[in-house]
Amino acid sequence: MAKLTFYGGVAEIGGNKILVEDRDARVWLDMGAPFDLGEEYFVEFLQARDRFGLRDYFSLDLLARIPGLYSADALDPTDMPWEPPAFSAIFITHVHYDHTQHLRFVDPNIPVHMGEGARTILESLDTTARAPFLRLGAHAYATFRSGQATTADSLEIEPIHVDHSAPAAYGYLVHTSGTMARRKPSPRTSSPPRRRRSRSS
Repeated sequence: MAKLTFYGGVAEIGGNKILVEDRDARVWLDMGAPFDLGEEYFVEFLQARDRFGLRDYFSLDLLARIPGLYSADALDPTDMPWEPPAFSAIFITHVHYDHTQHLRFVDPNIPVHMGEGARTILESLDTTARAPFLRLGAHAYATFRSGQATTADSLEIEPIHVDHSAPAAYGYLVHTSGTMARRKPSPRTSSPPRRRRSRSS
């Protein structure tokens, strides 16, 4: 039976981060940050300290402590020990901040799938962005074009090109053992505070 856990993107703007678990597969759909992340603590010129990796985010309960997701460098300044990657892959719908920002904390050995155009844009940002938080670092990127289905352990995932305000945006048809889940970029809406939800299907 497939299980969906929402670590973001529910009742909030941005922060899309959905874990799909089915048999031996553990796949993330997006790895974004909400637009209001830390607004009760930070202002434009006072932000989480990059040199401390995830320490400020954990201390302020802004990010979940998820074993096997984060890189050794991001965890080194924290009290959470590094563990080998425990996830099959991450599938990115498009390049917007609220769908990609937390890739910078992810273990670089976890495969990250996205459209070819999206990878080109993110690699350009890594080279040209002045703000450190926009540079997502090196990852095991794997790219595709429309209709090129791929597998992540026991899941078959089929990308479908969609119209969105960012180029190279894709929705996904996720073929699980019991049903098929869909994920696509969603329109902006206003929202109450974020929360995490789990659902089995």
